[in-house]
Amino acid sequence: VSWLRSHPLPLRSYQRRHWSQLVGHFENHLAGGPSAFGYEAPMGSGKTTTVKAIAAALLSEGKARLVVIAAPLDAIVQAWAVRGAWSHEPGGYLQLPSPPQDFGDLPRPTTTQLSDPRWWATASGCWVTTRQAMCTRQGSETMEKSRATLRDVLVVGDEGHHHGDGTEAGKFFAALRKRGAATLLVSCTPWHGSGSIFTSDTQVVRLSAAAYAQEINPKNGHAYAPAKWQVERCLVSDVVTDDIRLAYEPDRPTSEATTWIERD
Repeated sequence: VSWLRSHPLPLRSYQRRHWSQLVGHFENHLAGGPSAFGYEAPMGSGKTTTVKAIAAALLSEGKARLVVIAAPLDAIVQAWAVRGAWSHEPGGYLQLPSPPQDFGDLPRPTTTQLSDPRWWATASGCWVTTRQAMCTRQGSETMEKSRATLRDVLVVGDEGHHHGDGTEAGKFFAALRKRGAATLLVSCTPWHGSGSIFTSDTQVVRLSAAAYAQEINPKNGHAYAPAKWQVERCLVSDVVTDDIRLAYEPDRPTSEATTWIERD
């Protein structure tokens, strides 16, 4: 938190709280505490911005050697890769990223590197990749057998609901934690078919949709809202039906239908 005071972050008040909590969880992890973190917040609340600030702080302070961010699609990887004026070099500074920027602002590791524990044990800085390139069966098996020490590594899984225990992503992240790394799953919908992605020992920072709606933008006194809205209109042909067809289920006799259409 002292770093936060000496490096003013242009974050919203709730983002600063989340930043502080998650940085604290990583510091506790370095001291031998839990290694699984979760970040749940509504769509549009700025999870990407908050996590970028976490990565920049941990790397510039030397608390983390390596941060790897895995996203489900190339388009999302591009959003993570945009660094703008962010700096994660030692003694660096922070500003919000401002487009346009080149796609390659943050480097992307190869699939071969991501499957090699030696790369994980020696690489440094902030890297971005797709989940599919990183979370492979071969990578999980190789990581399980390795003796790599990854205590100073943070691995972020964007759209973390794809990281259920039974998925390749879930297995790869579990293998990373066995080697000492910390993992952070980020999602606005943190659950999957077989249950929650957050286990009982996951250190979770949450912002509910109701709480988000009560966060006020001090610039205008209103609640935060999406910066862009898109209105779509779909024109369909007229649908003509009679009252009885509209009033009962097709698989029931007409005599059993319950008429629910009210007329003036």
